[in-house]
Amino acid sequence: MNRAEVFEEKLYNLLLNHLDEKYDIDEYLFLLEQEPDNSMLTYVLSHAYFSLNQKDLAEKYLKKAQAMNTNIDFDENYENLSLVIYYIFSTITSQINPFCEEDFEAELNVENPPLKTFVDIAQKYMKTNDLSNCIRVCNLAYEKFGNKPNVKFAETSALLYSRRLSAGWDGNEERFDLVRHQLKQYAKKPKFSLQKNYGKLYIYPVTQIGDTIFFVRYIKKIQEEYPKLKLFVIVNPSLKTLFEVNGVSVYDHDTLRKNEMDFQQSFEGLPWVFKDSEFPYREGYLKADKNLSDEYKTKYFNNDLRKIGIVWNSSDKDKRSMSILNFEKMFTSYKNTKFYSLQKVLSDEEREYLKFYNVENLGENFRDFNDTAAVISNLDVVLGCDTSVTNLSGAMGVKTIIALPQNADWRWGVYEQTSNWYASVELFRQRVDTCFEEVFERIYKRLEE
Repeated sequence: MNRAEVFEEKLYNLLLNHLDEKYDIDEYLFLLEQEPDNSMLTYVLSHAYFSLNQKDLAEKYLKKAQAMNTNIDFDENYENLSLVIYYIFSTITSQINPFCEEDFEAELNVENPPLKTFVDIAQKYMKTNDLSNCIRVCNLAYEKFGNKPNVKFAETSALLYSRRLSAGWDGNEERFDLVRHQLKQYAKKPKFSLQKNYGKLYIYPVTQIGDTIFFVRYIKKIQEEYPKLKLFVIVNPSLKTLFEVNGVSVYDHDTLRKNEMDFQQSFEGLPWVFKDSEFPYREGYLKADKNLSDEYKTKYFNNDLRKIGIVWNSSDKDKRSMSILNFEKMFTSYKNTKFYSLQKVLSDEEREYLKFYNVENLGENFRDFNDTAAVISNLDVVLGCDTSVTNLSGAMGVKTIIALPQNADWRWGVYEQTSNWYASVELFRQRVDTCFEEVFERIYKRLEE
């Protein structure tokens, strides 16, 4: 195995032990020496110290994780721990070798293959869109190892990809149940169900901001159908003002500690509660602050041009991200069009590139997503990668075009060109892995229509 594979193997086993409350501090520190900027690994190490009652070291590494990554709610109660671990699991097997089913099956037929082999192969089948074989391999793993959370993660993703939603939501909730003991202060509370129509309900976020935007539609549904419930919602601070503009009261952890909750549920578990086969509020469920929207309009949008907002990097700069150079043909060819950058973090080269093509650089000065929403409300189109910004424009009902990698997230399905979640979103997928140039040629023609 090469260095990267050795790292992933050690990390994989370390996280499995962590879920069993076995904390190997020396191994964590060894891995962090190799990837010192890994915010999620730093957060999990902080929890290991916390569990071993070494509070000073726990606080030290928690602050490091928070400083590295402001897109994830790394808080002192560690209620996002299991979600962070699942996210790491999902990325460990993200590198796919050229597809060869015979090689996959040969790996399974060796004597006593380890659990990771089953998970790797299930993930590989899923990422080559062979969902039935992914589920089959997961079932083989259940027979050999029992109900393991990382296997459940792969199976659930395949079910959701294939739009077997009822089974997918059940699996999604079950995989969180397998590690919910990590949320000690909240795990004792019963999960929310539709029969519990009054009391205090604590709703906590998934790891990524885009996911929180994605699932907050169910908060609106609870408010409309269960008005006697008192909701205590925790979100990343960058979403607080936007959500409050939309009638979602957001609390801090100190307030939570002073209130005895009756029920708890994650954002990602809310579809499981409602058992929806159709997704609510596809036409839009978030709006911008009108006064702030008007301020931006007066300053930047008081013109008769077509207004297009662009974003090209996800927070993790993973396979979803693309080069800003993909927009160049649009910058130079479209007439009567003004471009606006919604990208929050820019390199020096990107900043100069925007300036050269007279693209309005707004995103760098956004204070939070309330600003982002105010700008989006003034746009005709939002164009970019799969990230929180394009989820937000979809949630606002603004026309949105998303350029997707060949193996996109489960929520975008496998072959769909429109979104089941957002009526205003169009999807353009890579036909060749890692190549966005051809995707942008199709988008260019679409926006010319």
